Amino acid sequence: MNKGDEARLHAFEVASRLAAIVESSDDAIIGKTLTGVITSWNAGAERMYGYSAAEIVGHSVSELIPPDRAGELERILERVSHGDSVQHYATRRICKDGRVLDMSVAVSAIRDSSGAVTGASTVGRDMTETIKAESYRRELEAQLHHAQRLESLGQLAGGVAHDFNNLLAGIMNYSGLVSSILHEEMDRHGLSQDQALTAVLDDVEQITKAAQRAAALTRQLLIFSRREVLHPQEVDLNAVIGEMEDLLRTTIGQNVNLLRLVLARDLPLVTIDRSLIEQVIMNLAMNARDAMPDGGPLEIETSAFESDETLADVHGLEPGSYVRLSISDTGIGMSKETAGRAFEPFFTTKPPGEGTGLGLATAFGIVSQAGGAVAIYSEPGLGTTVRVYLPAAIGSEPAPGDTKTRPQSSAQGETLLLVEDEEIVRVPARRILSRSGYTVIEAANATDALEIARRHPGTIDLLLTDVVMPGLSGKELAVEVLSRRPAIKVLFMSGYSENVIVHQGVIQG
Repeated sequence: MNKGDEARLHAFEVASRLAAIVESSDDAIIGKTLTGVITSWNAGAERMYGYSAAEIVGHSVSELIPPDRAGELERILERVSHGDSVQHYATRRICKDGRVLDMSVAVSAIRDSSGAVTGASTVGRDMTETIKAESYRRELEAQLHHAQRLESLGQLAGGVAHDFNNLLAGIMNYSGLVSSILHEEMDRHGLSQDQALTAVLDDVEQITKAAQRAAALTRQLLIFSRREVLHPQEVDLNAVIGEMEDLLRTTIGQNVNLLRLVLARDLPLVTIDRSLIEQVIMNLAMNARDAMPDGGPLEIETSAFESDETLADVHGLEPGSYVRLSISDTGIGMSKETAGRAFEPFFTTKPPGEGTGLGLATAFGIVSQAGGAVAIYSEPGLGTTVRVYLPAAIGSEPAPGDTKTRPQSSAQGETLLLVEDEEIVRVPARRILSRSGYTVIEAANATDALEIARRHPGTIDLLLTDVVMPGLSGKELAVEVLSRRPAIKVLFMSGYSENVIVHQGVIQG
């Protein structure tokens, strides 16, 4: 073999090794002309995007690019045509099935034997799961910091309340002694009509009342900080609400046009101090009343709830059986930032003098001490739903005739378009539906969902969408999708109650 043959053999072996490496890579390695026409397509690209080489080679790479990023292809190819390269470019790409991937892309020039740039080579790496994991990690960190802040506030509040409680006990004891002695001396000397002494006695009684009100506040702080001695017992939450109904109507009637109770049958019992769960219900109901200065309906609902490992991250609950108490108003609502601080003691959105800022903090402390959790769903101008999750008492089961069993899925691989802006809700929802046999395409907002509905080559059987989202609402999204796909079915889901969603006109019926 002469040197020329050896050189050609060596070149062939190098090319073969390079081809094998390219073909075995998990990254999408794509060759294209300087006008964007795809010339080569490796197995990694086929796995990632869903197109075979036969389907896509000869087509424009713009078919993979979302409309909102249409201008980036021309800019990148212009740079490459001058010999530049683009490294670790963060972008998005659309798969054959309509899924949108978060990508890290590197683009470099392809040159001929003379060194002239004849095309571009793109190496794309799917970063979707990495970005989701990072977002989820940040979400968990935020939850941890929030919990730590509440814990620190609880320790501080508990320490102050404990010492202040002792001071208040002294004030009430001494004011009681003064009041008692004054009464005795006035009776002994026949001075019951003496105006000056009567005024002093009234002042002492006012001191006692003020100290009693302060003692009630310190008790709330002690509950929040978990230093209050509790007397838990098995409680029927429906019975508690039923017995409180008249009191609730009297207390909140001035702002509430309709108090609606939706109580589940055969609700499991919960283990909690009865007086404290009554306090939670009253605090939440009064908060809801105050959030509706122009009046409105208020709904109190109970239901059984099962938390598994998939839902545990969403609700912060250990897997198991729970009783869920929901209190919903149609009032002014809260921003996400305000809702995030709602459980902090002394934080209030009410004007000075109209609220202590301890209602939700106390509810949080009571429920946490009982092993449960509290969640807020709110939107400015829409209203608020506060959900309380309490562990079902051990051995407490619904009556045998109404025992609920997990429904068996009859899924046949139907395709669902899942739209939810909160990742911590969307991801477990996708997992549950996929595990049940459905093909799930997910979108984080209405804009992405509309693009998927437009480009997806196959049938989409159901649009499963959140109702309240940034940009287009679920209702508006459904109208747009139905105009493109009239046969699609629509199912709305929401963290808000029917009272908020329907009565506020967000959706009809």
